[in-house]
Amino acid sequence: MPVQKLCGGDLDRKLLFECVDWNRSGREDFIGSFETTLRELQGYIENEKHYYELIDEKRASKKKKYQNSGRVQILQCEIVKDNTFLEFLRGGMNISLMIALDFTASNGDPDFTTSLHHRNPYSPNEYIRALQSVGQVFANYDSDKSFPVFGFGGKPTADSPVSHCFPLNGNEQNPQVQGIDGIIQTYCSALDRIVLQGPTIFKEIIERAASHAQYAENTFKQAYTILLIITDG
Repeated sequence: MPVQKLCGGDLDRKLLFECVDWNRSGREDFIGSFETTLRELQGYIENEKHYYELIDEKRASKKKKYQNSGRVQILQCEIVKDNTFLEFLRGGMNISLMIALDFTASNGDPDFTTSLHHRNPYSPNEYIRALQSVGQVFANYDSDKSFPVFGFGGKPTADSPVSHCFPLNGNEQNPQVQGIDGIIQTYCSALDRIVLQGPTIFKEIIERAASHAQYAENTFKQAYTILLIITDG
Protein backbone atom coordinates (compact mmCIF):
# COMPACT_ATOMS: atom_id res chain seq x y z
CA MET A 1 0.00 0.00 0.00
CA PRO A 2 1.37 3.47 -0.87
CA VAL A 3 2.54 5.42 2.19
CA GLN A 4 0.60 8.41 0.89
CA LYS A 5 -2.63 6.41 1.00
CA LEU A 6 -1.88 4.81 4.38
CA CYS A 7 -0.93 7.90 6.36
CA GLY A 8 -0.69 10.84 3.96
CA GLY A 9 3.09 10.47 3.91
CA ASP A 10 3.29 11.29 7.64
CA LEU A 11 5.20 8.50 9.43
CA ASP A 12 4.01 9.83 12.82
CA ARG A 13 0.32 9.98 12.00
CA LYS A 14 -1.80 7.76 14.25
CA LEU A 15 -3.13 4.60 12.65
CA LEU A 16 -6.07 2.64 14.10
CA PHE A 17 -6.16 -1.12 13.58
CA GLU A 18 -9.34 -3.00 14.48
CA CYS A 19 -9.66 -6.77 14.66
CA VAL A 20 -13.04 -8.49 14.24
CA ASP A 21 -14.29 -12.07 14.26
CA TRP A 22 -16.11 -12.91 11.04
CA ASN A 23 -19.23 -15.04 11.28
CA ARG A 24 -21.00 -16.93 8.51
CA SER A 25 -24.19 -14.98 9.28
CA GLY A 26 -22.42 -11.83 8.14
CA ARG A 27 -22.28 -10.28 11.57
CA GLU A 28 -18.81 -9.35 12.77
CA ASP A 29 -17.86 -9.46 16.45
CA PHE A 30 -15.41 -6.81 17.57
CA ILE A 31 -12.33 -8.31 19.26
CA GLY A 32 -10.18 -5.30 19.95
CA SER A 33 -8.03 -2.57 18.51
CA PHE A 34 -4.69 -0.83 18.85
CA GLU A 35 -3.15 2.43 17.71
CA THR A 36 0.32 2.94 16.36
CA THR A 37 2.26 4.86 13.72
CA LEU A 38 4.20 3.70 10.71
CA ARG A 39 7.43 4.83 12.34
CA GLU A 40 6.53 2.85 15.47
CA LEU A 41 5.73 -0.24 13.40
CA GLN A 42 9.19 -0.12 11.90
CA GLY A 43 10.69 0.40 15.36
CA TYR A 44 8.88 -2.65 16.72
CA ILE A 45 10.57 -4.83 14.11
CA GLU A 46 13.98 -3.31 14.75
CA ASN A 47 13.61 -3.67 18.56
CA GLU A 48 12.24 -7.21 18.20
CA LYS A 49 8.93 -6.31 19.87
CA HIS A 50 6.71 -8.02 17.37
CA TYR A 51 3.22 -7.71 18.83
CA TYR A 52 0.47 -5.30 19.88
CA GLU A 53 -2.22 -5.99 22.44
CA LEU A 54 -5.81 -5.86 21.22
CA ILE A 55 -7.94 -3.81 23.59
CA ASP A 56 -11.73 -3.75 23.80
CA GLU A 57 -12.50 -0.59 25.81
CA LYS A 58 -16.04 -1.72 26.66
CA ARG A 59 -14.86 -5.02 28.11
CA ALA A 60 -11.99 -3.29 29.89
CA SER A 61 -14.41 -0.94 31.66
CA LYS A 62 -16.56 -3.86 32.87
CA LYS A 63 -13.87 -6.34 33.93
CA LYS A 64 -11.28 -5.36 36.50
CA LYS A 65 -8.91 -8.19 35.62
CA TYR A 66 -9.17 -7.59 31.88
CA GLN A 67 -5.75 -7.31 30.22
CA ASN A 68 -6.38 -7.72 26.51
CA SER A 69 -8.42 -9.62 23.91
CA GLY A 70 -5.39 -11.07 22.24
CA ARG A 71 -2.25 -10.00 20.47
CA VAL A 72 -1.40 -9.08 16.90
CA GLN A 73 2.02 -10.28 15.86
CA ILE A 74 4.00 -8.06 13.46
CA LEU A 75 6.09 -10.20 11.15
CA GLN A 76 7.37 -7.59 8.73
CA CYS A 77 7.13 -3.85 8.13
CA GLU A 78 9.16 -2.34 5.31
CA ILE A 79 8.96 0.84 3.26
CA VAL A 80 10.03 0.14 -0.31
CA LYS A 81 10.96 3.10 -2.50
CA ASP A 82 9.04 3.17 -5.78
CA ASN A 83 11.50 4.57 -8.32
CA THR A 84 10.23 6.95 -10.98
CA PHE A 85 10.73 6.46 -14.71
CA LEU A 86 13.40 9.19 -14.75
CA GLU A 87 15.26 7.52 -11.87
CA PHE A 88 15.37 4.27 -13.85
CA LEU A 89 16.80 6.20 -16.81
CA ARG A 90 19.46 7.84 -14.63
CA GLY A 91 20.30 4.38 -13.30
CA GLY A 92 21.22 3.19 -16.80
CA MET A 93 18.01 1.50 -17.94
CA ASN A 94 18.07 0.77 -21.67
CA ILE A 95 15.01 1.98 -23.61
CA SER A 96 14.18 0.30 -26.91
CA LEU A 97 11.44 1.47 -29.29
CA MET A 98 9.84 -0.86 -31.82
CA ILE A 99 7.37 0.49 -34.40
CA ALA A 100 4.64 -1.31 -36.37
CA LEU A 101 2.61 0.28 -39.18
CA ASP A 102 -0.79 -0.83 -40.47
CA PHE A 103 -0.98 -1.69 -44.18
CA THR A 104 -4.50 -3.09 -44.30
CA ALA A 105 -6.81 -2.05 -47.15
CA SER A 106 -9.12 -0.18 -44.75
CA ASN A 107 -6.55 2.64 -44.80
CA GLY A 108 -7.58 3.40 -48.36
CA ASP A 109 -5.68 3.38 -51.65
CA PRO A 110 -2.57 5.59 -51.25
CA ASP A 111 -3.33 7.15 -54.65
CA PHE A 112 -6.48 8.76 -53.27
CA THR A 113 -6.45 11.85 -51.03
CA THR A 114 -8.82 10.16 -48.57
CA SER A 115 -6.25 7.47 -47.78
CA LEU A 116 -4.33 7.61 -44.52
CA HIS A 117 -1.33 6.48 -46.60
CA HIS A 118 -1.79 9.14 -49.28
CA ARG A 119 1.49 10.33 -50.75
CA ASN A 120 1.57 14.11 -50.94
CA PRO A 121 4.99 15.82 -51.23
CA TYR A 122 3.52 19.03 -49.77
CA SER A 123 1.60 17.64 -46.81
CA PRO A 124 2.51 14.65 -44.57
CA ASN A 125 -0.14 11.96 -44.25
CA GLU A 126 -1.56 10.73 -40.94
CA TYR A 127 1.08 8.02 -40.46
CA ILE A 128 3.94 10.46 -40.99
CA ARG A 129 2.35 12.92 -38.57
CA ALA A 130 2.02 10.17 -35.95
CA LEU A 131 5.67 9.21 -36.41
CA GLN A 132 6.78 12.83 -36.13
CA SER A 133 4.74 13.53 -33.00
CA VAL A 134 4.33 10.37 -30.92
CA GLY A 135 7.32 8.54 -32.36
CA GLN A 136 9.68 11.43 -31.71
CA VAL A 137 8.68 11.58 -28.04
CA PHE A 138 9.52 7.90 -27.49
CA ALA A 139 12.63 8.11 -29.68
CA ASN A 140 14.20 10.65 -27.35
CA TYR A 141 14.57 7.91 -24.71
CA ASP A 142 16.19 5.39 -27.08
CA SER A 143 19.95 5.55 -26.62
CA ASP A 144 21.14 4.50 -30.12
CA LYS A 145 18.18 5.96 -32.08
CA SER A 146 18.06 2.76 -34.12
CA PHE A 147 14.59 1.22 -34.31
CA PRO A 148 13.21 -2.07 -35.65
CA VAL A 149 10.26 -1.09 -37.88
CA PHE A 150 7.65 -3.52 -39.18
CA GLY A 151 4.52 -3.52 -41.26
CA PHE A 152 1.48 -5.76 -40.94
CA GLY A 153 -1.70 -6.56 -42.82
CA GLY A 154 -0.28 -6.17 -46.33
CA LYS A 155 1.85 -7.84 -48.95
CA PRO A 156 5.52 -6.81 -48.65
CA THR A 157 5.72 -7.12 -52.45
CA ALA A 158 3.10 -7.69 -55.14
CA ASP A 159 4.04 -11.38 -55.58
CA SER A 160 4.33 -12.26 -51.87
CA PRO A 161 1.60 -13.51 -49.51
CA VAL A 162 -0.06 -11.32 -46.91
CA SER A 163 2.17 -10.89 -43.88
CA HIS A 164 1.26 -9.70 -40.41
CA CYS A 165 4.87 -8.91 -39.47
CA PHE A 166 7.41 -7.91 -42.11
CA PRO A 167 10.44 -5.57 -41.88
CA LEU A 168 9.68 -2.25 -43.51
CA ASN A 169 13.19 -2.01 -44.97
CA GLY A 170 12.88 -5.50 -46.49
CA ASN A 171 15.79 -6.84 -44.43
CA GLU A 172 14.60 -9.68 -42.20
CA GLN A 173 18.03 -10.06 -40.60
CA ASN A 174 18.38 -6.37 -39.78
CA PRO A 175 15.05 -4.51 -39.58
CA GLN A 176 16.69 -1.56 -37.80
CA VAL A 177 16.17 1.95 -39.21
CA GLN A 178 18.17 4.94 -38.02
CA GLY A 179 16.21 7.86 -36.59
CA ILE A 180 12.64 9.07 -37.10
CA ASP A 181 13.58 10.76 -40.38
CA GLY A 182 15.05 7.45 -41.55
CA ILE A 183 11.81 5.68 -40.63
CA ILE A 184 9.77 8.20 -42.63
CA GLN A 185 12.04 7.78 -45.66
CA THR A 186 11.84 3.99 -45.38
CA TYR A 187 8.06 4.17 -45.02
CA CYS A 188 7.67 6.38 -48.11
CA SER A 189 9.88 4.04 -50.16
CA ALA A 190 7.98 0.98 -48.90
CA LEU A 191 4.66 2.40 -50.14
CA ASP A 192 5.90 1.86 -53.71
CA ARG A 193 6.11 -1.92 -53.25
CA ILE A 194 3.66 -2.81 -50.45
CA VAL A 195 0.17 -3.92 -51.45
CA LEU A 196 -2.53 -3.11 -48.89
CA GLN A 197 -4.56 -6.16 -47.89
CA GLY A 198 -5.88 -7.38 -44.50
CA PRO A 199 -7.22 -8.35 -42.07
CA THR A 200 -5.85 -6.49 -39.01
CA ILE A 201 -4.00 -8.99 -36.82
CA PHE A 202 -1.63 -7.87 -34.05
CA LYS A 203 -0.60 -11.33 -32.81
CA GLU A 204 2.63 -11.70 -34.80
CA ILE A 205 3.73 -8.12 -34.16
CA ILE A 206 3.22 -8.54 -30.42
CA GLU A 207 5.08 -11.86 -30.42
CA ARG A 208 7.97 -10.23 -32.31
CA ALA A 209 8.04 -7.37 -29.78
CA ALA A 210 8.02 -9.85 -26.89
CA SER A 211 10.98 -11.69 -28.43
CA HIS A 212 12.80 -8.38 -28.90
CA ALA A 213 12.07 -7.42 -25.29
CA GLN A 214 13.36 -10.76 -24.01
CA TYR A 215 16.60 -10.34 -25.95
CA ALA A 216 17.04 -6.81 -24.55
CA GLU A 217 16.40 -8.05 -21.02
CA ASN A 218 19.00 -10.78 -21.42
CA THR A 219 21.51 -8.31 -22.88
CA PHE A 220 21.15 -5.42 -20.46
CA LYS A 221 20.76 -5.38 -16.68
CA GLN A 222 17.74 -3.09 -17.01
CA ALA A 223 15.71 -2.96 -20.22
CA TYR A 224 12.35 -1.50 -21.20
CA THR A 225 10.82 -2.09 -24.63
CA ILE A 226 8.09 0.15 -26.08
CA LEU A 227 5.94 -1.18 -28.93
CA LEU A 228 4.30 1.65 -30.90
CA ILE A 229 1.51 0.37 -33.18
CA ILE A 230 0.13 2.97 -35.61
CA THR A 231 -3.14 1.80 -37.11
CA ASP A 232 -6.32 3.18 -38.67
CA GLY A 233 -8.37 1.93 -35.69
